[in-house]
Amino acid sequence: MAQENQMKKAIYDALCIELGIQPIQVLKEGNRETLKGFTAQGLADHFQVSRNLISHYLNQLFAQDLVFKIDSRPVYYFPRKAFLEQFHLEALSRSYTSLLELMEEITLAEGRSASFSLMIGANESLSYCIEQCKAAISYPGQGLPILLNGPTGTGKSMLAS
Repeated sequence: MAQENQMKKAIYDALCIELGIQPIQVLKEGNRETLKGFTAQGLADHFQVSRNLISHYLNQLFAQDLVFKIDSRPVYYFPRKAFLEQFHLEALSRSYTSLLELMEEITLAEGRSASFSLMIGANESLSYCIEQCKAAISYPGQGLPILLNGPTGTGKSMLAS
């Protein structure tokens, strides 16, 4: 059991290191060779063990919500926490159908972040409100509903747009 946990940790660490090396451009290009380190076969080659064993551990990490995956061929696995930190995202789905779907979500999140930063008080008095809105919008699926209320002229419509 301890050896199994060590192997899972080593796999997770390898994914985090690979993510740290790979810039966003590599993800956008979707080049299979440069993304090989995020696949079961790439990790099997790295650790010199069978692909089936690595796949078993990756599926356990997925079940523990430590990684998310892209259900393409090959399947790509990314460390959830490191990905959220590196790309400044609030939330991620558990799985995506393609790299393109993931990149669209990253691009959308970047656009939302830029829009909020244009508001007066975004870094000061409105920072908590904006963080709450970002979290609600980024919630997996279609986001969470938000009720904005306040006096006329306080920026409800601007915040909603």
